[in-house]
Amino acid sequence: MPSLLVIRMKLCTLRQLFLVQGFFVLVDKVSSLERTEYLRSLLLKNIQPLYDKNENLVVEVSSLEKKYVDLERQVNDLQTAIKNTNPFNPAIVPLGWEGGFAQSNINFAYPAVDLSSIDVTTNMANIDKLTRMQNVKWPEFSWEMVPGNEGTRVFNTFEEYLTRLGYDNEGRVWSIICPQQGIHGYINFNIEISVTGVRGWEDETARSTGVDMSVTGVVWLTVNKEAPATFRFLLNLIKWSTGMTGLPFSKSNGIQILTNRPGTEESLLILHDGMDPDFNAPHFKTHWDEGAYAQVYVQAQLGEIAKRAGQSQLVTGFNELIVTMFNFASGNMLQSGNVLSWNIWFESPEIVNQTEWQQHAEHWRDSFDNGNSHPGEPSTYFNGTIAKPETNPEKLISKFIADYFTNKQINSQVNSMNMDESFSEIEEEEVKDNLRRHRLL
Repeated sequence: MPSLLVIRMKLCTLRQLFLVQGFFVLVDKVSSLERTEYLRSLLLKNIQPLYDKNENLVVEVSSLEKKYVDLERQVNDLQTAIKNTNPFNPAIVPLGWEGGFAQSNINFAYPAVDLSSIDVTTNMANIDKLTRMQNVKWPEFSWEMVPGNEGTRVFNTFEEYLTRLGYDNEGRVWSIICPQQGIHGYINFNIEISVTGVRGWEDETARSTGVDMSVTGVVWLTVNKEAPATFRFLLNLIKWSTGMTGLPFSKSNGIQILTNRPGTEESLLILHDGMDPDFNAPHFKTHWDEGAYAQVYVQAQLGEIAKRAGQSQLVTGFNELIVTMFNFASGNMLQSGNVLSWNIWFESPEIVNQTEWQQHAEHWRDSFDNGNSHPGEPSTYFNGTIAKPETNPEKLISKFIADYFTNKQINSQVNSMNMDESFSEIEEEEVKDNLRRHRLL
């Protein structure tokens, strides 16, 4: 007598069910066509659906032995089994670990870690208390290019060995150094996920972490002579009309994007053990097989752009333009309302050299401003295909020019461009054609 598997109809809309390598796999035909074809190639048996009187899908199962997996989650690449739990890879851990802080308050324990009894401190305020750290070799970020559409989810690895978790011998966490990345699009963007506050604990023995932290997204520009001519024309317009004060050409003037805990107004985000359970990571974005010591995740929902005191309307508008252009280039990484997820993979603990920690933090704080290049790798979809978001925002640039500058200012700058050796004749015509298309000349 075959057993029956009953599936709620809402799980099956526009989807197909296959029995592949002993697992039930629910495959989204709309957003995962390439993966669907891959699963088809591994198909061992088609399952013919039947419906009961309640319109539930009923499938006969004759050889599964009841070893099936969660239909909503089992969409991982079948060539590589994803390990979601820490396998406790062998590691050399330096002497000096005492522990105990994680156990000092019953409210600190999982599953509902409550750290409200601990003061939130800033990253650089307690370097003298740091004795141990864990480096992050693999900072794996993920987000949906179309918010709410899981099929548009992309994955991006930020700069390795930049982020660190710092704590004392008892396990109290005092500092987390921020991740950064360069994004190349129409122009070159820099982004840092700035940690502005932190509190929590680390347990080396259990390879477990409980941390609250607040973060701000910071975006600024690296502009050179290779930037598109229309954008350089805009910068010259700004320079000769109002000046460049306050514009985001350095991290100190970077555009700040506020964040909150998803679905709440709480600014403190929760750093959990394990991988983000809201999506499946592809095997090439998991690192237990590469010797990772521990792994945690955090989610941040993107909010509004912070406005500095005394900021001019032009700077406000320019910042909004740059964030829109950044989202064009990154695939809506910082789109308001979108959720940015960070799977953090640690290497084994090390002893902190406090002088080196200070130097490391200062180097990365100023690194992009010092001309260093960190272009980053392109984002990919689950199957490894490179994501190619829209990257040409010249229509937006022209609209900004129309909104903030008079025809007299535009014409004057066009005349000045004729004498500017940084513009070639071809670039001059390109700028003029673009202005004419948008009726600005």
